[in-house]
Amino acid sequence: MSDETVDSSVRVRAARALGDWGSTRLLPDLECIAQQDADEHVRRAARKALEQIRQRTAGK
Repeated sequence: MSDETVDSSVRVRAARALGDWGSTRLLPDLECIAQQDADEHVRRAARKALEQIRQRTAGK
């Protein structure tokens, strides 16, 4: 997902899907994307996915 040649809209959709999936194993990758992706929309989607996963796991 970090490949900058992939259209940013695809990366946004992928980050959202990962948030929906909700696996805590994805946290390190999403954190990296949230900090380093060149596109602000992708970084924002990754941050939202992180929040979604963390809220879901906190509720368990």
